[in-house]
Amino acid sequence: MSAKSNVTLVEITRPNAYIAMMIPHRIFVDDQKIGEVRNGKTQTFEVSPGTHEIYVKQSRFVKSNHLSVECAPNQTIRLQVTQNKPLKQTLLAVTGLGLISLPKRANLYLELLP
Repeated sequence: MSAKSNVTLVEITRPNAYIAMMIPHRIFVDDQKIGEVRNGKTQTFEVSPGTHEIYVKQSRFVKSNHLSVECAPNQTIRLQVTQNKPLKQTLLAVTGLGLISLPKRANLYLELLP
């Protein structure tokens, strides 16, 4: 990470979780992949100031909600991505029913931290 001025830092935390622990979560800003965050890690990315739409994808069907974030120069935005109802996701994956229901909803939850 460079010490550029007039950029916004977006810090994304992914707490330790058993589900999909080996699969990195891909981070998207305005539909462009900017990087990945692994299980139990925090990654920081630079974005330009302005309004950006941020979301996370784990796979083709597993994705988060979209957040519209106003980014000011020299600001740090802190986000956290977690599994949405992990037990239900495990049952859907094991039974095969996930192929029907997973594509229709956000399976990860992306939230803005204070």
